Amino acid sequence: MTLVRLHHDHFGNFNQAVAGLNTPALQMADNDYAVGLLVEKISKSPYWKDTAIFVIEDDAQNGPDHIDAHRSLAYIISPYTKRGALVSTNYNTVNFLRTMEDLLGIGYLGITDANAQPMSDAFIRNPDFTPYTAIVPGNLCAPPVDPNLLPACNDPNAVKTAGFPSLRDKQWWAQATKDFYFEVEDKLDSEAFNHILWAGIKGDNVPYPTERTHQDLRQNRAQLLEKWHLSDARLAAKTIN
Repeated sequence: MTLVRLHHDHFGNFNQAVAGLNTPALQMADNDYAVGLLVEKISKSPYWKDTAIFVIEDDAQNGPDHIDAHRSLAYIISPYTKRGALVSTNYNTVNFLRTMEDLLGIGYLGITDANAQPMSDAFIRNPDFTPYTAIVPGNLCAPPVDPNLLPACNDPNAVKTAGFPSLRDKQWWAQATKDFYFEVEDKLDSEAFNHILWAGIKGDNVPYPTERTHQDLRQNRAQLLEKWHLSDARLAAKTIN
């Protein structure tokens, strides 16, 4: 059992951010790529055959979501998990813990995790040992990011995503969050911060959601994702200071 904490895993301090990572989009991309590099390293090592990597957000932050305020992303990465699959089974953090306990073969902490279901729907019986290659977020390869930060940006063989510029710049984020305290996790007004994130990422003309639709977005996912990518591209084409 190894616990890993990424140094940049709580974004903020946009006016003092290192290496030009001075917007939420850039800081999240930096975190995502760090996770990708970790997975790549382990998947190309002898430990891959009996490793499972669990990734979960520390809290859902009660942000805008079409279903519920408590929803959060969770990833299980292993040769024994379904690759590229969206598992919509209703699991929670206790199920996450129970699954790790079962894989480690250790006793349960109490009656709650002992009675929780393991996350069986995420796993397969026949392993796929194909190693993983980290994909470079394209916005980490353009200003204002330090060009020496990622050697992969200059590697023509490295797989990169499209890079969209942020709607807001460092000065906007620094001013909008000047009263927030980022030195310690979760020491800020999450509701106020969510409104700033929404305005900074979506723009002033997209209203902040106040009601949840409870829509089932598992259907026609390819078309929904394409629509979302096109929407992001249109937003990225605008310049908002």
